[in-house]
Amino acid sequence: KPNGAPERWGYVPGWQGLWTDTMLYSLGLNIVDDPKDPKVVRLAEPEVMRVFQYSADLALKDRLMPSGLEISSVMQSNARKLFTEGKVSMFHSGIWETVELRKELQPGEPGFFEWDIVRSPAYADGRYGTPTGGSGYSIISQTKHPREAWLLTQWMAGPPGMSAMARAGIAQPAIAAEAVKEPWIPGPNTSREQMYPANRIITHESVPYVVFGPSAPYWDEINRIIQQPYSLVYDGTSTVEKEFPRVAKLAQDRLEYLRAQQTLPAFNWGIGTAVGLLLFASLVYWVYSPELKIRRTMKQARESRTAYAFIAPWLIGTLAFTVGPMLLSLLMSFADWDIVSPAKWRGLGNYQEAFFIDPTFWPSIRATVLYTFISVPLGVIAALALALLLNTKVMGMPLWRTCYYIPSIASAVAAALIWRQVFKPEGGLLNLLIFGPDLAWAKNPIALALQPLTTAPGQINWLGSEQTALASLIIMSLWGAGAGMIIILAGLQGVPGHYYEAATLDGAGKWRQLLNVTLPLISPTLFFTLITGFIGSFQVFASAFLITQGGPNNATMFLMLHVYNNAFVSLRMGYASGLAWVLFFITLIFTAVQLAARRWVYYEGAR
Repeated sequence: KPNGAPERWGYVPGWQGLWTDTMLYSLGLNIVDDPKDPKVVRLAEPEVMRVFQYSADLALKDRLMPSGLEISSVMQSNARKLFTEGKVSMFHSGIWETVELRKELQPGEPGFFEWDIVRSPAYADGRYGTPTGGSGYSIISQTKHPREAWLLTQWMAGPPGMSAMARAGIAQPAIAAEAVKEPWIPGPNTSREQMYPANRIITHESVPYVVFGPSAPYWDEINRIIQQPYSLVYDGTSTVEKEFPRVAKLAQDRLEYLRAQQTLPAFNWGIGTAVGLLLFASLVYWVYSPELKIRRTMKQARESRTAYAFIAPWLIGTLAFTVGPMLLSLLMSFADWDIVSPAKWRGLGNYQEAFFIDPTFWPSIRATVLYTFISVPLGVIAALALALLLNTKVMGMPLWRTCYYIPSIASAVAAALIWRQVFKPEGGLLNLLIFGPDLAWAKNPIALALQPLTTAPGQINWLGSEQTALASLIIMSLWGAGAGMIIILAGLQGVPGHYYEAATLDGAGKWRQLLNVTLPLISPTLFFTLITGFIGSFQVFASAFLITQGGPNNATMFLMLHVYNNAFVSLRMGYASGLAWVLFFITLIFTAVQLAARRWVYYEGAR
């Protein structure tokens, strides 16, 4: 095109790492020494780094394929859509794409074209390797219907189940005999729609060349460390020479530590249960011991029993769904447990690991604290400004209050999708407001000040840069200022009018009334908003999880997201419990400090 953008691409991978892995395996390289039992991380080896940089350069410098950022941000599409829309000639992905490809390219329908599958390109000397994955079936040992579960598993893993999946195009049959005949291989009984792709025999012939990625139980956590710089390299923000040696050392140290944890002794559930019951009894006694010292008449005792009967559902729910899980997580914080295998005893190992070993812990603390101490004051100021603005008597004010409040109750997923469009590098609303259409405002002071952050003229990769990702999420947090606005507005409307009358008679203007009347009288409301804001902000999760996944390079790896990754991705439930208790005590300490420093809060009628 005249602006230099390609009109049609020759090749696009389903994800950029797919092309990188294909080149690595075809060269006989890998990021670890042994995928089944990794002991050495090879990310910093010169040959491996050269492959990663070459893969990034193909998109960023040679422009032979679109980058991941261009696909998601500029083209507003995905790799498969580019192929079915005729914007790319070769689409590199897995056979599971067959189902959607058949839906989007139906014979006789507009836009249909002939398509098929081949092996990914090989080197001239005949070397060939391709990444692969797989799935399997298992039966939970505690199942109440073992025979039925076995029959279902037998059917799914046998010829009938394989044939059904082959007919649907979901997966290549794992039984070799089923992978070389109908319905996987098109034949006389195959419908026209299922003829595509016709060259499915290539999936069977490629089996000797497939390479599985690392599959050790502890690999998920190592993989998260390794992938930290990937987006920076693929987006051109950094280079492999700058990022990979540092990350390789972190991953190697973490790998050696996790391997050493495989020989821990078993967790004694008997002692653990006894300790949990003792803690529970101590908590109950601490809460209700003052009640035991009170002497009541028969009538008062009867009323007390009636009251407890009414609140019994709440008490049971609190004990079963709050206190119980908290005590279990406290016990698990001293164990190594993946939910599936028997728990192992670690003692204080989880806490020692967090503070002295885990390379992600302190970056997550830093990101959480920075986010909290910037976003909460800004949020309170924004809420106060909105409340003051909306505390006026003009026509249509209830409608305006509703409009400002609605974003705070909107879906977190919907908000994430909206803000991702706002922060887009090319065509995003924020860049458009700063630089103007066609860079018409590129000389304004704000645009000039932000010039060092641009990756291209008029483009700042807000969510993809370490320098701006956290600031972007802080800006996004102001979207929910309406919740605090409602609370502060209620406080403003509770201020007696005669105080303003007296201030006016004394000659105080609007600004002096705000400082000497309004703020002191609504200080309890501001204090409540500040306390709850800090507690909620320390638990921030959704924005990073939905938009940045903790990246780039852990810039938005909040502590709550780190807890989630360990608990539900790496299945290190014991370590995640330890992190959760660390978060609990951090929140408790900051809350206690705020309560101790509340001398600026004015309570009418108090000393």
